[in-house]
Amino acid sequence: MCAFLQVQQVLHNGSVTTGQNSIYAGILKMKYKPKRNNHAKAFTLIELLVVIAIIAILAAILFPVFAKAREKARQSTCTSNLKQMGLAMHQYSQDNDETYPFAWSYWNGGANWNQWDKELEPYLGFRVYRTGTTTLSQPLVLACPDDSVVRASTNVVRSYAVANPGTGTTHTGIFGNSVLPTGSGANAQYIPGRQLNEVLAPATTLMITELPIASNCFGWGTGASVDSPNAQQQTLAPVHTETWNYLFCDSHVKSLRPELTIGATGTMAAPKGMWTIDPND
Repeated sequence: MCAFLQVQQVLHNGSVTTGQNSIYAGILKMKYKPKRNNHAKAFTLIELLVVIAIIAILAAILFPVFAKAREKARQSTCTSNLKQMGLAMHQYSQDNDETYPFAWSYWNGGANWNQWDKELEPYLGFRVYRTGTTTLSQPLVLACPDDSVVRASTNVVRSYAVANPGTGTTHTGIFGNSVLPTGSGANAQYIPGRQLNEVLAPATTLMITELPIASNCFGWGTGASVDSPNAQQQTLAPVHTETWNYLFCDSHVKSLRPELTIGATGTMAAPKGMWTIDPND
C-alpha cells in the first residue's frame, strides 16, 4: 500500500518522465481494477419450475400428434394390404371366367376346407404351409397392424374377411358359400361367386373388409366372411380412428364409419347399401 501511495505522490508532483508516468498509471490501474465474479448465476427454483411446466405443456400438445401420425401409418399399411388383395382378386377372376371365388367351402364332414384366401395365394405371391392346424409362415399382407386380437400360436393371423351378407343359400353380396348340411356330404350345396358383369356398381359394392376376431385365421372357414357391421365389431370397435378400411369391387379402398355403409333401409345387423350388389338399396 505504501508503494502505491508513493506512486500517487510522484504522479501528483509531476516529477516523472512521460515513460515513467505511463508505468505508474499502469500500476494504479492494476491496483484499483475491480474483481470479477467467476461464479455463474444459478437458476432459482421458480425458474426451474417454469421450464418444467413449459416442457409438460409441449409434451401434452405433441404426444397426441405423434400418436395420430403412428395410427395413420398403420392405417396406410392396412390400406396397402387391401389394395394388393383387390388386385389378386381381379387376377383370379380373369383366370376363372370373370367369376369371383367363393367365400369358403367344406366337405367330408368338415374335414376339408377351402377359402378365398387360399385361392388367392398364387396371386399374392406367398404360400402358407398348413398340415392340420400347423402353420409355418405369416404373410404380412394378411395382417392389419391394428389387429391386436390374440390367435393361437399355431395359427396365422388373417385380419380380413370377404363381405358376404345373407345366410344359407341366399347371399346378396358378390361371394357365395359351399354349405354342407349336417351329416350329408353328398348333398352339399355349392354357391359360386358372382360374375363381374353382375356387379352393376363396383365403385360402391364391398369386396373385402376387416374382421379382427380370434377365429379369423388363414385357412379357416370361420372368419372367412362377414355379413354385417355388427359382426365386424364383435371383438374390437373400428380400429382406425372409429373407422374400418373397406375394399370395393373396383379395387379402391376407403376408410368409413360402419353406419355409412348399410344403406338407407339397412341396419347394422342386416346391411344393404354397399354390402349388396343391388345399386338401388
